[in-house]
Amino acid sequence: MKVNRREFLHRVGAGSIALASLPALMDVLKQPALAQTERGFTFVTVSAAGPQHLLAMGGSGKFDPSRGPGSPVSGGGTFFHFQPAASPPFPIVATGTWKARLLTSYRELATYGTAAAGIGEFVIDIQRLRPTPALIRGAVLQVFCTLGPAGVTAAQTGGEIEGIHLSMPGTEFSAGGNPGIFRQIPSPPPAGSFGLTVFQLG
Repeated sequence: MKVNRREFLHRVGAGSIALASLPALMDVLKQPALAQTERGFTFVTVSAAGPQHLLAMGGSGKFDPSRGPGSPVSGGGTFFHFQPAASPPFPIVATGTWKARLLTSYRELATYGTAAAGIGEFVIDIQRLRPTPALIRGAVLQVFCTLGPAGVTAAQTGGEIEGIHLSMPGTEFSAGGNPGIFRQIPSPPPAGSFGLTVFQLG
């Protein structure tokens, strides 16, 4: 059954997922201090690949942009991939964990207190746990943080809203695949997206 995305997101409580993530984002400030050149990141988001695939994903990590592309990244998190349906419970496609591996690029746009707005791209590995175990290596995670209080807008991120993109090589959820990569879902103002992200300053 085809379900209107706006109606579905209201039912699934995508906005509630984002709001519930606020304590997790604040917890980043309780993490051990970073070195001056290091950056931390934390996110909780809901993204979509076409009209029939939704991905709730969250986690955190640490990296040093001064070391350049290919430098190691530590961190990880969890995800669940599910599909719209007429009523809950919604069909689960897959659940599991992810682990950060490498930094591809990082561009800092602004700072605000102990936080930063920016765009980070990371190589990660995805460990599917259900329905059957599988390892997807070399997935590409892009994290976009606009940090509204600092005055950064989507215009400075190439039109991308706060949230993530995820591409999984060797699957239909990759560039050129059908339905393609997972992209952040927009929401009505003032939130702008069903996602919260933050980069932490060292």
